[in-house]
Amino acid sequence: MVYCKKSPQDCVLWEWVYRTSHPLLRWMENSQFHGTLGKLRSWGLPMFVSPNHAELEENDHITSTLFGRLPDSRHRRLVLSFDRTYLTRSLQLCQGDQGSMMVGGAHRPQNFELLDESKIPLKKESGEPQFFSKDKLVRANEMESFQVWDCARSSSFIVEIAAFPVLSAASVDPRLESMVADTKHCRGKWEVLCRLGEVLDAATSVPFLLCDGATSHEWMHSLLLGKTCAAPWTGVELIPFFNKLQHEEMPSTEFPLLHVPSI
Repeated sequence: MVYCKKSPQDCVLWEWVYRTSHPLLRWMENSQFHGTLGKLRSWGLPMFVSPNHAELEENDHITSTLFGRLPDSRHRRLVLSFDRTYLTRSLQLCQGDQGSMMVGGAHRPQNFELLDESKIPLKKESGEPQFFSKDKLVRANEMESFQVWDCARSSSFIVEIAAFPVLSAASVDPRLESMVADTKHCRGKWEVLCRLGEVLDAATSVPFLLCDGATSHEWMHSLLLGKTCAAPWTGVELIPFFNKLQHEEMPSTEFPLLHVPSI
């Protein structure tokens, strides 16, 4: 039952709205939201905490099925937006798809200098260290969230398909260090390319991207809009999704200025 201070008729109406709303609300009620993430998939919901490539593909499929569409509607129709928000540095023990996990460390894309510490399973395989030092774990101070919705609807709910706890200071990638002499203002732009490329490569139902004009988004803007980009092309060829972009020459066309009569 849902606690309601209004009339019995309003309570019945609110309970009906609650029961027929998004499955995430019903999952929160049954699981009592005690940090249990391991049962999300049984409710048909995406695993949003630092998902790997396979989980991102599954999240994209699950999300696309949440938005009903006609048989002749386009498959690629969702809008993906991403941005960051501030976090209080902390660690959280929760139950996930890999058992007990410690979350809250900094996420780093593949092949970066330091390992990904955003989701650490506490149950190790034979021969691996059974404990880790929380004092040495770098805690994230920002959360980068990726959310999708259906732009073909007059109104659409928003679903988060991925959320990565990150650091405001960009991490080091040896590949970039070997290609660019001065990486002072390049590391943040490179990290955005690497993380966004992994998401877009798995999210096949997303043809539209929405983001702001932050400085760290400069290389991403230039590559997607076909502009001249300062990013080393030999490095871009190593990033998922962006290594599939092809440059095509467009025919030169002169657009005549229209004569606007004076009134």
